[in-house]
Amino acid sequence: MVSNQVKNQLENMIVIPGGTFLRGSNDSPDEQPVKLVTLNDFAIDKTPVTNQQFRVFVEEGGYGNPVFWAPKGWDYINDNNIKYPNYWYDDHFNQDDHPVTGVSWWEAMAFAEFAGKTLPTEAQWEYACKGKDQRKYPWGNDEPTFEYANYAVDCNPEELNRSSTSVFAFPKNKSFFGCF
Repeated sequence: MVSNQVKNQLENMIVIPGGTFLRGSNDSPDEQPVKLVTLNDFAIDKTPVTNQQFRVFVEEGGYGNPVFWAPKGWDYINDNNIKYPNYWYDDHFNQDDHPVTGVSWWEAMAFAEFAGKTLPTEAQWEYACKGKDQRKYPWGNDEPTFEYANYAVDCNPEELNRSSTSVFAFPKNKSFFGCF
């Protein structure tokens, strides 16, 4: 029998069945070496963490409560006087249903602790995106278009007025397992 606490944690999550896959690729030195990896079942959020979800952490004092922070993370936010994510007050990035932006690894870890979850490992993240059919992109192997994702062509747009989009803005950008 699954407890209510576990049910609440699994709400809006997808349980990814364990499996074996090739982690990495030969397309870039940053993605090498390619390695066969076997994972156990794990759960991952259906979408990236939204500003609305992260706001609960901010408003409930997450940045002021060391219980959620690893000691080095606590030192990092205090040494740098960090009280909220970068872009928190930037209208290009702070809409409720947009992914939270401008958080360090330490902030992501503290939020996960606050939410009663953990961050996925690199292998878990890649498997959740790549799936069992070794997709190049979460949606498949078709090259990116604005139908699939919000991205800057060649990562150097002519205009620098970038902004995030809703985590639900691209319904075709869905992984093998159903993650956005």
